[in-house]
Amino acid sequence: MASIICPEDCEQVLPSFKFDNCAPEINNSQIHKVYFAKGNAPAFTDVSLATEWAARLGNDSTNEEHDIRVLTGIGSIPKATPSVVNISGRRKKTTSRAYALTFRVDETNQDNHDAMRNIQCGGIYTIWYETIGGLLFGGNEGKQSSIDAGGSHGEGDDDIINHEYLIEWNGLHDPERVVSPL
Repeated sequence: MASIICPEDCEQVLPSFKFDNCAPEINNSQIHKVYFAKGNAPAFTDVSLATEWAARLGNDSTNEEHDIRVLTGIGSIPKATPSVVNISGRRKKTTSRAYALTFRVDETNQDNHDAMRNIQCGGIYTIWYETIGGLLFGGNEGKQSSIDAGGSHGEGDDDIINHEYLIEWNGLHDPERVVSPL
């Protein structure tokens, strides 16, 4: 993970890019897992280590060390919405970006329904998300997020109940990513 530091003077950053004409790297983008913990969850020492995840995952655990839960479903994040401030000299400054992850869970058993209702109480959560391409986003600290959830009932004969989650956070940069150890 590269650490991004924005300049505080008039210098622009000229980043390095890498393109391969013969074997371009592409990554599937569908989000298939969201990992979340309480908002005050401790950071990982190294989010890319499977052993750290194994020590903390536990969907039905009462063990306080198992402080991360997993949602399985289908999700996406559109391009973030920048918050731009107009300042003197006709300049503009991006101060933050608003991110919105929409996530649909189709396994709506009673435990999942009750868990979704619990999340409706509100609060701040720390989240990480994983794509079907095997990338894990959120870095060691995760992203401090608000989560809204609700049931969705279609009108078709073959429609199924879904739990729909809206997970929102703000940040200047897209989340850090690593190859998922999970």
